[in-house]
Amino acid sequence: MKLLTYDDPLAFACKAEPILSEGEDVYSLFNGVLQAIKAGKVKDPFMATVELDGCVIALFQMTPPFPLNMIFTDERHMDSAIDSLAEYLLSNKIEPPSIISLKPWAERFADSWTAKTGQSSKVIMDQGLYRLDNVNETLEKSPGNYRLAEDSDSALLEEW
Repeated sequence: MKLLTYDDPLAFACKAEPILSEGEDVYSLFNGVLQAIKAGKVKDPFMATVELDGCVIALFQMTPPFPLNMIFTDERHMDSAIDSLAEYLLSNKIEPPSIISLKPWAERFADSWTAKTGQSSKVIMDQGLYRLDNVNETLEKSPGNYRLAEDSDSALLEEW
């Protein structure tokens, strides 16, 4: 198992994008930030992978002051990947301001980080994700037509 860091966004993207495309709905934030990094809109991003036998098992991305974003493709090796990341961050004096990830993954990192540093952790925002998997084409359409709102629609819009 090896933690690899990247200075070249395109090299990191080659590793990350195939994984991101398999979970577009869940990994959209990570992907959006990666696109901004590739476009040169972000200064000094932290980008890393953990690889095992040539396979990416974890992706990490941080653009301070924003959270450390984590994705794991193989949860069997998650604890080892987290330990590798935590050791790297500590040895390079990089302190994540917070974590954004799937809740169980973030909790595992927080547990490792607090054990290594003695710092405490807390949930700042517990978010969810809504996904539309299919559309019921048999539903009856509502009457009316699309149009731009007008001043006379103000009362109705305020009520909504």
